[in-house]
Amino acid sequence: MRRIFCFLFFLAIVSYSFAQADAIGAFNRFVVHNWAGQYVRIGNFKVKGSPFLLGESFPGKIRLMGSNVSQPAKVLYNLYEQKAGPGTEDQILETDKLVEEFTIELPGKYGGVPLTFKHCGMYAKPKLKCYFNILTEGSSVAFLKVYRIRVVADPANMMDKELKVFEQYFEYFLMNKRGSGEVEQVKLKKKDFENELSSLDGAPAIFKSNQFEYATEEDFIKLVNAINNAAK
Repeated sequence: MRRIFCFLFFLAIVSYSFAQADAIGAFNRFVVHNWAGQYVRIGNFKVKGSPFLLGESFPGKIRLMGSNVSQPAKVLYNLYEQKAGPGTEDQILETDKLVEEFTIELPGKYGGVPLTFKHCGMYAKPKLKCYFNILTEGSSVAFLKVYRIRVVADPANMMDKELKVFEQYFEYFLMNKRGSGEVEQVKLKKKDFENELSSLDGAPAIFKSNQFEYATEEDFIKLVNAINNAAK
């Protein structure tokens, strides 16, 4: 899939704060309404959009299994196959070792933040077949995010049964290291976090206090950081 230059113009009209909060949503809307690239053939369907996270490669670093050193690379992350590696355009350079960890540097149009990913096998969950984006992690709790993709009907062309769209989305997970040690899926709701983390020292008092809001991803990152500090 070639780089879609009109996408850069589309993102230029999106405010910086919106890009931070909803880059995935903005990309999905672009694919539905403005996609002019090639289609991906999956079975009997023509799928528009890109299987790669936000449709392109990003500068970053990659660490292979068995290595203690991360190497600089342009990183592609294929959400459909849950594979990552060095590459450009739509080709990942295959290696004989698993990419165990990688970091990408998002440009300003997506909020300008680094994202670190670890293979699910590092959390004893290889059956999930994914990479966990580490939102925050301490000695007691890991707060994780998984980017995924699904093939759905094209809302801009419902009459064409052959035409589909890649829709990117994400899910959240918690790991209570001093509890079950299992990775559990959660929603950004106070109730879900209470259910998973209230067994930790200091957590009940934190949940009863009014020091945190429970609205955004950043709110829950601050909450988990406070629980990790209290449970030391």
